[in-house]
Amino acid sequence: MGKIRKVGEHVKRAKGKVMKTVRPGFWKKVIWTMNPKTYSDLSETKIKKSFSYLLALLFASFILMSIIALPRIISMPGYIKGELGKFDTFNISIDIEMSKPVMITAEDPQIIVDTTTNRTTLGKEKILITDEIIAYRPYGRARTQDLSEFEDLTAKKEETSRFLTFLAILLMPTILITAYIMFLLKYLALILVVTLLLFIGVRIAKKDLPLKKSLNTAVYAATPMILIEVVFIPFSSKYLFPIFQIMGMNFYLVTLAVYLILASNAAYFAAKKKSKKGEEYETVEKVQWDF
Repeated sequence: MGKIRKVGEHVKRAKGKVMKTVRPGFWKKVIWTMNPKTYSDLSETKIKKSFSYLLALLFASFILMSIIALPRIISMPGYIKGELGKFDTFNISIDIEMSKPVMITAEDPQIIVDTTTNRTTLGKEKILITDEIIAYRPYGRARTQDLSEFEDLTAKKEETSRFLTFLAILLMPTILITAYIMFLLKYLALILVVTLLLFIGVRIAKKDLPLKKSLNTAVYAATPMILIEVVFIPFSSKYLFPIFQIMGMNFYLVTLAVYLILASNAAYFAAKKKSKKGEEYETVEKVQWDF
């Protein structure tokens, strides 16, 4: 967890740089990555720029996903209340003992669990849990609930659904940062594998595609896969046909097929020889990226 937190801090610091990358011209580049003929230029990009594009694409995809997920977040209290209604009885026995308070996170506590104090009011934290009460501040006004009231959740559906919704929203930034890191690791692994496949495949076909160009091609060709998988997280993924899972991350038949088809076609154009000595690689038209 400590390592994930440190990486999360690095992601936050990089947020400003990534935001600078997501400009109107960025979306033009996203569209052009769908055209294999543009890879004679894209494959020549500096590796630093191609990886900046990858970070920006993943960040932008998470923003779009969050916007799409808003209706589900808004309807979450009603959904939780409805799910609790499926229980005839749901009793919880609460027995907490601790030597020191638990603070999440340590630097800027948002949730404090402390049975060593008689506190009943909130400080700067958003949620306070003692051995007697749960206090939280959903919309600027503090609410306090006796823990004994939560022993039978079916009798307190409204309060329970509100509290669980608030807890989910409070933890959402941490969840999104962790998800961003996990997806980034997944796509980096896939990109490295596809880079090697392109490099070897083009050599077998007796063409020339240096490792740098293979890597750039693999990075940009991942665009539709990343957009589809991340933006549609709020919806069912069964239509993408999950084929296996590694460390909680699903790999899908449909998006992998799209990725491999685009990367293969892109590699063909990226590997095209110059028509004359000193001329640029053949492309449909020159593109100004506004970066």
